[in-house]
Amino acid sequence: MTNRQLQAEETKRKIFYATMTLLQKCDAEDIKIMDIVEAANVSVGSFYNHYSSKKEVFAESYKLEDSYFEEVVEPQLIQEDVRDKLRFFFDQYAIYNSKIANIGRLRYVLSCNNIYVERSYDTGTLGVLQRIIQWGVDNHQLRLDESMISMGHFMLVSARGLIDNWYTRKEIFDLQNEMQSFVTRFIRLFYIGDTPADESALSEETPG
Repeated sequence: MTNRQLQAEETKRKIFYATMTLLQKCDAEDIKIMDIVEAANVSVGSFYNHYSSKKEVFAESYKLEDSYFEEVVEPQLIQEDVRDKLRFFFDQYAIYNSKIANIGRLRYVLSCNNIYVERSYDTGTLGVLQRIIQWGVDNHQLRLDESMISMGHFMLVSARGLIDNWYTRKEIFDLQNEMQSFVTRFIRLFYIGDTPADESALSEETPG
């Protein structure tokens, strides 16, 4: 990589992280391009060399989540039961959104109704979930009534609705615990096999 390319990458990085910092303090709608370039100490021209709009910068925040789920979460999905895989995935989803993610980013995500429609189901967070579902179907642990994408979409929209409720109610309940209850409910819709008693016993376990 040439010096010019390195400098361009550094400029883009500065713009991105300056925007994430602003999202900690302000609603996305209130942030202007000038706010971003001033915070990043770059020119307006430099901004438009890398991004066409502020929304494009906001959307890149998903790269952080996607990297986390591909690099941190997926290697730990070694469980032999798809229920345990799903519980671990959504436990990490709750942890990421409540303890790791930029709260300004979360505020932006929750304001975008079609945010997951625009993302790939092959890579990142959605890709990890799809591979769990594929594993469950291949191992005859999940019933496939519709497409795997529809199943994953249902699960993630349900989880996102819970996060929205947690956020708008000022975080008055434990998101991880409530997420496990949600996961148990939708597992019952798709899981093939054990008796309700077995499922009830599993539902009391929370991933470590």
